[in-house]
Amino acid sequence: MDKHFDVIVWGSSPRGIERAIALKNSGKKVLLAARFGFPGGKHTESLAAFFGKSLKGEDSLDQRLVSRAAAMPFGVLNQNPSGILLHPESIKRICWEWITKAELPVLFHVLPAGLVKNEQGNVLRLFGREGFFELTAGAIEDHADNIPLSGIHADAHYNMYIHAIFNDPLPLSLPGFNLVRNVETPIGRFVSISLRKVAGRAIDDTFNRELNRLSTEGWSKYRSRIRMIPVYPEIIPVQQ
Repeated sequence: MDKHFDVIVWGSSPRGIERAIALKNSGKKVLLAARFGFPGGKHTESLAAFFGKSLKGEDSLDQRLVSRAAAMPFGVLNQNPSGILLHPESIKRICWEWITKAELPVLFHVLPAGLVKNEQGNVLRLFGREGFFELTAGAIEDHADNIPLSGIHADAHYNMYIHAIFNDPLPLSLPGFNLVRNVETPIGRFVSISLRKVAGRAIDDTFNRELNRLSTEGWSKYRSRIRMIPVYPEIIPVQQ
């Protein structure tokens, strides 16, 4: 693959994809790179597919995403006065459509391992299936909407949201969990729980523990099987 670009866009969020396409259309040599093996950002990696009722006008990116999903079978999972819930898989499909139509070069499933600047430009070191390698670019833009290019800071604190879809019915309240969303959809029950002020160094362990507890209690107490789980929680830095 090429290792020299005008711009590397990090993060396959819808806004990252939109930005990469705009740069390509302006004549730039662009690469879209991301941590996970599929596009969609937090909407697909964390199942954070709920959009508030106040979308920013008919021509906004969110509105275009919602409108396209609405044309798909099960693209919209739930709609109520507070907002609209899209199927994460529909968002993934839409993002692939945008990428394919624009013939946008992508590099997915890579981890950032360092960023330095030298006489060649910005050098981004990555780790993938074949080990460590380096790419250079005149500019590197971070459009990740969950885990930034700089990574999670061990000493910082984050609010964490874990979203999941269960096959079978669940009660409206789940004792022992801070439940923020529990709605019925055509493919099962969409559930969101939150944890406050989790240290960066503890995010992975907390996520795995709480997701396992949610899945286990859903089955053992309510005979509800988990259908769709995130690969990473939705995280929001706590403002100090």
